[in-house]
Amino acid sequence: MDKSKQYLLNKIIQESTDYFGIRDSHFTFRVANTWHDDQSENWRWKEVESHNDHNGKILDMAAGVGTFLLYGLHQGYDVYGVEPEQWKLDYIRMKIEEKKYPQWYENRVIQAIGEDLPFPDNTFDFITSYQTLEHVQNVEKCFDEMLRVLKPGGKLKINAPDYRCWYEPHYLLPFMPKMNLTLAKIYLKCLARPVSGLTTLKWTTTPEILSYIKKYDNVTYIDLTELYKERAINEIRQTKSLPNFIARLIYKLRQLKFIFRREKNINLVIRKSLT
Repeated sequence: MDKSKQYLLNKIIQESTDYFGIRDSHFTFRVANTWHDDQSENWRWKEVESHNDHNGKILDMAAGVGTFLLYGLHQGYDVYGVEPEQWKLDYIRMKIEEKKYPQWYENRVIQAIGEDLPFPDNTFDFITSYQTLEHVQNVEKCFDEMLRVLKPGGKLKINAPDYRCWYEPHYLLPFMPKMNLTLAKIYLKCLARPVSGLTTLKWTTTPEILSYIKKYDNVTYIDLTELYKERAINEIRQTKSLPNFIARLIYKLRQLKFIFRREKNINLVIRKSLT
């Protein structure tokens, strides 16, 4: 195993155990394999490319272990990343050296937090934030900063857990929607799980993000979660020639089997107007 991959695996095992009490070796190996592979095209880049969002200057907030960032650089895209955690930056630099990637790749990932992005106004054509906002200190400030550095006409893609659901994707456990922290600690202690992971999480929701958007008169948005839901309902209605309310009921019943096993997603595309 590569030195960098072993380092990554050790860190994933340590954080999964210490913060969330996950001791599933198959899970940690799968995560390490996925995160370490920056050569295979991933769904995030396929989505970016399918909408021609790869042609301008791109920011990944936060870059994590650099999988998205490095793949984009391999493809010749003008992509940057910010990442606050030192061990992840160490891993990226270790990997760049080990794989003999161009040394200038290191300059494309910057240690910074989302609440204080180190870029001038109107810098990026496309910004992506994937599974990040649930970990920041101030969600609204991060949102303000991303819009600040986004160019007029640019797009911001936000994907994060929506904590109006009955599943917590970091603990891999059923969870009450936006569970009270005191109750959450009691629940986790009963399951012999560490409570320290709760300090790393914010109960983000789509309505919360949309409330931040409302203060701006120069942005529009598409809620892809709702869009995909309506498409699925319409497909049921058309395929089975059913009334709309019956199609919606069938859709809800189908979702019930995943209620304690799948997270709900914030999945928003936000565009900054030209004026």
